[in-house]
Amino acid sequence: MIQSKRMIAGIFAALSLSTAAAHAADEREAAAKTLVSASLPVWLAQADAFTADVTEIQTATERSAHGLASTLPETCDVARMNRDLCGVKLVRIPSFSMAPGLLEKDTVAVLQKDFGAVRRGDVLVHNAKYQGAASLGITRVIGMPGDTVEIRAGDVLVNGKPFAREATGETYGDDIFSAAVVRETTPEGRSYTIAMPDPRPQTQADNFGPVTVPTGKYFVMGDNRYNSLDSRFPDMFNEDGFVARSEVVGVAASVLAANDHARIGLTLR
Repeated sequence: MIQSKRMIAGIFAALSLSTAAAHAADEREAAAKTLVSASLPVWLAQADAFTADVTEIQTATERSAHGLASTLPETCDVARMNRDLCGVKLVRIPSFSMAPGLLEKDTVAVLQKDFGAVRRGDVLVHNAKYQGAASLGITRVIGMPGDTVEIRAGDVLVNGKPFAREATGETYGDDIFSAAVVRETTPEGRSYTIAMPDPRPQTQADNFGPVTVPTGKYFVMGDNRYNSLDSRFPDMFNEDGFVARSEVVGVAASVLAANDHARIGLTLR
C-alpha cells in the first residue's frame, strides 16, 4: 500500500512538472509573438522582403516567433518581454561574412544575459576593431581558451582534430562570386553551413597557425570563409586576432527576419 501511494505521488509530481513546463513554454511563445507581431513588417522591409500578403506575413510571424521562443530564457513571459525584451538584443547583420546561414540585412535575436557559457560553434556578437576602427562583429567560435587552432588548405583543425565537412550540393552567390555550401561539424557534434569557393583562392585564410588561444579569449571565423576578416588576420582584427570574453555582447539565438522567408525562425544555438 505504501509503495502504491509513493507511485501515485510520483505520477502526480511528474504530471505537475510537465504541466509547469508546458505553461512556461506557452508563456515564452506568447512573449515572442508580442515582440515579433509588432515589428516583423519593419524587419522584412529592412531586409528588402516586405510583402502585403497577409497570409505570408502571418506564416512568417509564426515561424519567427516559434524560433525565438525556443531560445528564450525560462523566466521570459509577456510582462518581462514588455519590460526588458527578456534580455534580447535585436541586431541587423551588416555584411555577408556569415553567409550562407546569415545574410546582410537579416534581423537576428541575440541573448545578452541568459546564454550560459559560450560554446564552440556559437555565433558571437561582440565589440571588435577592424584595422583599428571600432565596430560590432558577428563571428563563429572555433577555438576555446587553451585550444590550439590551425588552418591547413582551408580545413580547420583544433587540438589536432579536423572539423568534419560534407557537401550539401547547394551553392551560394551569383555570377560574380559563387561558392559551395558545405556543412561543417565540430568535434562536439555541432553543425552549421559555410561557404567554400571552388577552386579556393590561395590566401592567408587558407593556411594559418598553429596558435594557442589565450585564457579569457576565443578564436573566431566567419562562415563565408574567404570573405571574412577574423582571427586568421591578427594584424587587422582586434590587434591580436582574438575576441576577449569581456567584449562579448551576446550569443545569436535565432533569425527573426530574412529576405528568404524559408530562413525565418532558424535557431542558431
